[in-house]
Amino acid sequence: RLSFAAAASIGNKVYLFGGCTGEGVTNSFHCLDVVSTMWDPVESLTSQPPSPRMGHTMVAVCSQLVVYGGKDKATGKVYSGLTVFDTQGEHWSTLQVRGD
Repeated sequence: RLSFAAAASIGNKVYLFGGCTGEGVTNSFHCLDVVSTMWDPVESLTSQPPSPRMGHTMVAVCSQLVVYGGKDKATGKVYSGLTVFDTQGEHWSTLQVRGD
């Protein structure tokens, strides 16, 4: 079971990142193909996913998923950065934001 995760869709796929399980906060990343109704893990061979978190948001922008914020329940650390997953290139990157 998973709570406080973030979900976003691109085409016929729904992506689910992070959240809280009975064992603690996770940074698991999965994709549901709504046509086949199959869940698959999403992994990048070239980059690391964001830290485990819960209560964050995720939105889809074209072929990218933008993850913002969240909290690590175990440490109390609050995240305020933006991390992007490129679904075509299958890699994570940090988005540098400027301004107020």
